[in-house]
Amino acid sequence: MNFLLINLRTNSRIPNSLLVSYVRGCELIPQTRERAFSCCRKCKPFTRNFLVCSNVPGSSSQLSVIKRQLSNKSRRTTFKIPDELWVLLIVGMGGVAVFTFTYQKKKEIKVKRGSDLQMKLAKAKQYLQNEEKEDAYVLLKEVLNMIHNDIAEKQRHDPSKKGKRPFHKALKYVLDQSANLAIELEKWDEAEYYLRLTLQEMLATGTSKEDDAVIEISLKLSQACENQNKNDLALVGYQWCVDTAENNIDQADEADDNSKALLGLCLDGLGMFYLSHGEPEKAAETLEKALEVAEEVLGQEDDQVLVIMSNLAKAYAESQRYEEAETLAMKSIKLADQTESSFKAFVLANLGLIYLEGGKVKRAKKAMIKAFRMADESDDDVVKDMIKDSTMKLDINV
Repeated sequence: MNFLLINLRTNSRIPNSLLVSYVRGCELIPQTRERAFSCCRKCKPFTRNFLVCSNVPGSSSQLSVIKRQLSNKSRRTTFKIPDELWVLLIVGMGGVAVFTFTYQKKKEIKVKRGSDLQMKLAKAKQYLQNEEKEDAYVLLKEVLNMIHNDIAEKQRHDPSKKGKRPFHKALKYVLDQSANLAIELEKWDEAEYYLRLTLQEMLATGTSKEDDAVIEISLKLSQACENQNKNDLALVGYQWCVDTAENNIDQADEADDNSKALLGLCLDGLGMFYLSHGEPEKAAETLEKALEVAEEVLGQEDDQVLVIMSNLAKAYAESQRYEEAETLAMKSIKLADQTESSFKAFVLANLGLIYLEGGKVKRAKKAMIKAFRMADESDDDVVKDMIKDSTMKLDINV
């Protein structure tokens, strides 16, 4: 049987290699549908461009080859992707798109959050430079909350970080500044909270418990506890600071002045605690050590030395060692005059209190009036309040 490959568009014979389908039949009969033909034996109509009709001279020798090619081509062209595979493909592509969008969005939020934190921290530093302490304190608390949220977010998205100490480069600075501002603003409960957080951060990052920085924070913590009437905690804290600072100096081959100065501060804090809680003898003993350390490290003309000297004089007076008290108080006033110290009003007011302790009311009144005027000129509200509290009890007008 002979076959002829016909191009339906041009109605011309073409090479057999381009054959894409075939029919068995003899005579092709045109149909009304465009490019469709059928044979007289009612073969299937075709809508392809190429058809084969039998009983045409020539080309019969390639029938088997043509059939095989057509069969292979037919199998290739009739392959259909299952609907389930299309669904999986679409869902997969959608998932990739959602993941990419979510990742990008989270990245943008993280960048914005970090930028906001840096801006607020810079603004807080500016407030500190301008002595706007309340505004700086409010901003620092906001920054601290942002840091804690950032750490919690990292731990939530990275399970390997759970249980480990979080790290943030700004955390230590913000905690330290927040604690200092809380002390200056006399927000003692908040100061205690921030100081404890600061200690935890320092110890967790490898700072030794006996380090001078830890002693300094512990000293502030003791002061915060004392101002909240947590006296037992405060006393334990002061004593630990003194013992640890002394031990550090004893163990050092050559203790530096900073460590000695820190010991002086610790002794002064413990001595003033004793003085404020009705133990003037212990206060005098402790403040004598503090004065000795301060004079060795700072020299007699330093303001801190004047303050310790004046407090020691007060401890002598309350221990009924009036002569020693007056002598030391006069010495502190003389040093304050020589150095033009800003604490002159304070030491003069202390002299007035010493006179009151000794029953020398006229001298006390004169010293306190002078001290009050000096404090008023320098806007020293602390000294003014101290004088008012003392003179009101004795009906002395200043």
